[in-house]
Order: sequence, then C-alpha cells, then structure tokens
Amino acid sequence: MDMSERSEIANLVDKISTSACERSFRIFFDRYYTRLFELALFYTKNQALAEEVISDVFLKVWNQRRQLQDISNIQAYLFVAVKRQALNSLRNLKTLPLFVHDLEHQTIIESRTPENILLGDDMLKAICQSVENLPEKCRMVYKLVKEEGLKYKEVAHLLDISEKTVEMHIGHALKKIRQDLVLLQKEPPVFPLKTSIGSALLWLITLLFF
Repeated sequence: MDMSERSEIANLVDKISTSACERSFRIFFDRYYTRLFELALFYTKNQALAEEVISDVFLKVWNQRRQLQDISNIQAYLFVAVKRQALNSLRNLKTLPLFVHDLEHQTIIESRTPENILLGDDMLKAICQSVENLPEKCRMVYKLVKEEGLKYKEVAHLLDISEKTVEMHIGHALKKIRQDLVLLQKEPPVFPLKTSIGSALLWLITLLFF
C-alpha cells in the first residue's frame, strides 16, 4: 500500500469514526471487500459462508466505528478479524460439509505499485496469471506479503504457520513466476508483450530484495 492509499484510508476511517459517514464506509467496504473475501474463502472453502463472514466483520466494524481511530494498522486488523470470524463460523457449524472451491470466483488484483506501472498490461496479465496458478497457500502468502504489504511475522500469525514457512512460500512463488515468464518468452505469445522479459525479471528482483 503506497502513501497516497494510506492517506485515503486514514481519511475514510476518520470520517467513519467521527461522523458516521455512510458514503465513506461504502468506499471503505468496496476497497477491502475482494481481498478480505479471498481470505475468508481460503478458510471456509465456501462462497456463501465467506460472504457471511465478511458481512459480519464489516457490521462489527460499523457498530464499533468510534474505536477505529485507536487501531494503528487497520488493514492488519481487518485480516485478523476475518480469520477469527471464519474460524468461529466453522466451529459453529454442527456438521462440516464437504466444501468445494467456487470455481467461478475470480480474484481482482488492484496493482498500484511503481513497479507495476513500469510493466505493460500484457506482462502484468502474465504475472497475475502465474500468481493465480500457484498452490492455494503459496498464493495466499504471496498476496498478503507482496500485494497487501504485511510482514512475514503478521502473515505467519494470520495463517498459523512459521515465519520460515512464509519465507519458503515467497521463494517458491518468485521462482515459479520467473519460470513462467521465461517459458512465455520462449513460446509464441498469445498476446503481444509490451515490455521485455528483462523488465519483468528486474521487477522480481525488486520484490525479492526490497
């Protein structure tokens, strides 16, 4: 999350907390819905239950809006709240059904980083597709670290894994993305690439070391 987005979120939180601004709450809801839904789906493996989890979390946020300004990291707070609500929802089920993934659910990735701006849309599509093809937990770890900006320790706590496992998943994800981009360069492209493979690999190096 860049500085402008942080400022926007802080402004929304201020209006929600001090003025009970419903319009700001709607914008706040829309901004976080997709990424929080994906986390809820990761735990519940059920679209309807995941949607219920998100509704419950945002209802709680609205009801406790006056305390929002006391939260130092609202994004981390929301992720933890969704995790807890999802696990509580699963525990409250009398019988656990055989969950299946909702194959029609498509994750929307909002990329605003300077690195992404340097890449063409086609190369971004290739990278995003590679990320979506990662194993489920590896994909979730990658997105929480690289797209949501959470620290390894925060992700480890969120997913109940060790920091070393988080590091392993990130390493695997970057390696797989690099391999996919190299293969893409060798094969006739389905769509014309607007940037070179070197630019994409430079982007990956930036992700790895910064």
